Amino acid sequence: MVAVILDHRWKEWPVYGNFIFPVHWIAYAAIWFVVCVSLISAVDYFAAFWSKIDRQVSKRRRRAFILSRRRRKPQPAPDADVAPTA
Repeated sequence: MVAVILDHRWKEWPVYGNFIFPVHWIAYAAIWFVVCVSLISAVDYFAAFWSKIDRQVSKRRRRAFILSRRRRKPQPAPDADVAPTA
């Protein structure tokens, strides 16, 4: 990123004889490199986040499904001739 700062003032540097150091093109390539690395990092972060959320949701759904399949013991019907207790 130093090349970007230097590019603000100098587009190229004459280094030795006819050799010219292209600061502008190096800065341009550095910016695109940083953009690509950032996008790859964002995709990797989102994939890890999504897989963690997906595991938690599927675990919760599985637990709810197992609980819903359990049979409940039938409760006896209250007797009509017995007074309810308070």
